[in-house]
Amino acid sequence: KLAEIDDDIAAFQELYDMVAAEAAKRREPLPAMQANVDAAQAKYDEAHNRTSGLQAELDKAREALEALGGEEPSTAIKEHIKQLRSEIMSAERREKSYEDDLHHYQRRLESQEKQVQHFESEAGEAKAHIDEDIAKRNALLGDLEKAQAAYDDACKAYEEAKAAADKATSPEITKPAE
Repeated sequence: KLAEIDDDIAAFQELYDMVAAEAAKRREPLPAMQANVDAAQAKYDEAHNRTSGLQAELDKAREALEALGGEEPSTAIKEHIKQLRSEIMSAERREKSYEDDLHHYQRRLESQEKQVQHFESEAGEAKAHIDEDIAKRNALLGDLEKAQAAYDDACKAYEEAKAAADKATSPEITKPAE
């Protein structure tokens, strides 16, 4: 029984070592992956702020245009509005591209984190089996020690009883009379 338990412990220890090493290996690139997410987030935020700034500038230009009432706007104002619209379209495309990059990096990071969690969970289960088997082994060894002590006590009692019986049944050796 002890050999079976020791074999189980060895097998689960091997499994634990393997999955714990795999979890550590897959955890290694997480900081670099998080840095990629952070950099992509910064680029996206910058592009979004640029788009918002251009949109605000266009809104001001439109308000100025409306303030003219029925007056014909100058060619410069028309050109400025046209230029802003063009820049906004370009900025929106750039923002969308950075947003796509950000989502790509986030999905890769999440996938890697799930893999790490999976292997850490497997390692935890293997460790629980190891702990359970060690407890079984220790209980069995405790029972064996108690049985051995009881056996030793029984042997001692038997030897004492045998010695007493031998002493009681053996004729006393007396000195021959002179």
